[in-house]
Amino acid sequence: MPDVSNGDGPVPSSMDAAGAATDIGNEGATLEAAATPVDATVPETDAAGDDTDATGVSDAGAASAVTAVAVGSTSTCAVTVAGQLVCLGMFQYDPNGSLAACPAAQDCSAPQVLAGLPTGVTSVAAGYKSTCAVLTDGRVACWGEAASGIAPAGSTAAVIIPNLSGVTSLSVGSGPLSPIANSGASACAVVTGGEVECWGGGYVVNSTATPVPIAGLTSGVTAVSVGTAGACAITAGGGVTCWGKGEFVRPTSPVQVADSSIGATALSVGTEAACLVGAGGNVMCWGSNGHGQLGAPLPASSNVPVQVPGLTGGFKSVVVGDSVACAVSSGGDVVCWGVGPFQDPAGITVVGPGPVPGLPSPVTSLAVGYGALGFAGGGPDTGCAIAGGGLYCWGGNHTAQITGDPMSAQVIAVPQRVTGF
Repeated sequence: MPDVSNGDGPVPSSMDAAGAATDIGNEGATLEAAATPVDATVPETDAAGDDTDATGVSDAGAASAVTAVAVGSTSTCAVTVAGQLVCLGMFQYDPNGSLAACPAAQDCSAPQVLAGLPTGVTSVAAGYKSTCAVLTDGRVACWGEAASGIAPAGSTAAVIIPNLSGVTSLSVGSGPLSPIANSGASACAVVTGGEVECWGGGYVVNSTATPVPIAGLTSGVTAVSVGTAGACAITAGGGVTCWGKGEFVRPTSPVQVADSSIGATALSVGTEAACLVGAGGNVMCWGSNGHGQLGAPLPASSNVPVQVPGLTGGFKSVVVGDSVACAVSSGGDVVCWGVGPFQDPAGITVVGPGPVPGLPSPVTSLAVGYGALGFAGGGPDTGCAIAGGGLYCWGGNHTAQITGDPMSAQVIAVPQRVTGF
C-alpha cells in the first residue's frame, strides 16, 4: 500500500466500458426489463470457478462474482461475470414509487436481476433515482424516475437512449440538489473517437432527452464524470476540462482546469469537489473543502487541483461523493477522507486519508453514492467495493441500498458482505 502520511471507478472515477459498438437499432424502444430475484436457472460459476447451485449460490456459500459496481441515491447495482445486472434498493425498478414500500410485485429484500435487456452489460452508472448500463453492443439503457431527466418520461422499464452508440465511458449525475435552481440530473457518455455527448437537464446540458455533443469536447476525450451540477472530462494527453456550476468549476461552458502536464488517468466529480489521479498515481482534488473533501485542514478550498496529503503516488482510481472521497491503490488498497462513516463510525469527524476498517483487499471496483440527496433527512454517503468477487458496502442505508430492508439500520458503520451478489 502506498505510504500515507495523513492516513491514506461508470465505475470508480467514471464508468468505463471497453470496445467499439455496433448500432443494431431499436433506439428509443422500451424494453420489457422485468425485475426477477437472483435465481440462476442456468449454472453459473463463482470467482473461483466453482459451479453454483439453483439459487445462484456456490457450494462454498459465495454468490456469483461481480466485476463492477455503482451506487446511486436509492439503489446499488453490480455487473456479474456473466454480464447480468443485479440491483438492490427501494427504487431499483420503480419509477414512480414511494420510499414507504417497494413495488407490490417485487421483493426488494433481495437483489434483483434486470432481465430483458437485448444484450449483456459491461458497466453501470447510477445517480439521482436513475441508473444506466452500457450494453455489450455499445448502446446505453436507462431506467428510474423520469423526473430525474435521465430516463425518458413515462418509461416504466429500461429504455435504450436514442442516437447513442459506441459508448466507452458513462457517468450519471447525482442532481438535483434542492438549494440549486434548475439542477435536474444529467448523464454523459464518451463515444468512439472521444466525443462527449450528454442528456438530461441542469447546468451540464440544456434540457434534452436525446444526447447532444458538448462544445469543445468532440474528440480525444477518454473519460467523463458527472456530479450534482457540473461535469469534467479527461482530454487528449491527460488534461482536464470542466463545465457546469459548482465549487470545482464556475463557467457553464467547458473550461480547462488542468493542462496535459498533470497527466490525468482517472477522474471523479462529486457534489462540490472533484478529484483526479495524475501522473505517477498521485491524487489531487479541487473545489470545496467544507467536509474535508480535499484531504486538507478546513476550510482551505481551491479552484485548481491540489495534492491530497500523503497520496503522492501509486493510486489508480478515485471516487468522490457528497462529503467523502476515496482512492484505490495499484495494489487494491482503499483509503478515504472527509466526513462520514468511512473511518469514523459516528460519521461526524473530518478525517484525513486513511484505510476503511474491515474492508477486504484487494479491491477491484469502488463506488460512492451521494447520501440519498433530495430526500427528507438526507443521509451519509454510501460506499461499495468489490473484493474477491464479492460486494461489500457501508455507510448510508436510508433507501435500503445495502441491506434491502427499509426497516434495518440507516447507517452501516463497518463494511459488510452484501448477500445475493
